[in-house]
Amino acid sequence: MRETSKILKSARKVKGIDNYIGLMFKRKSEPLLFEVNDRTRIHSLFCPWFEAIWMDENKKILKKERVRPFTFIIRAPKGSRYLLEIPF
Repeated sequence: MRETSKILKSARKVKGIDNYIGLMFKRKSEPLLFEVNDRTRIHSLFCPWFEAIWMDENKKILKKERVRPFTFIIRAPKGSRYLLEIPF
């Protein structure tokens, strides 16, 4: 797997409307970093394959998951504060 710390430094912090759009409708994108909480749910409708990395407030990895297109609900693990989406 790719080195997460290098990717984390190059990831674009997502704000505003991009919180809702994320990787939807994009063929190519840079890694995206979201601020989330442990009640956050995401989906991959209209998204390419991507890797979701859930992290706590110290950016320690809680969970890694490969997400396929058109998955309806992906839940954040307890203690989540950040989500890094890395497109393949």
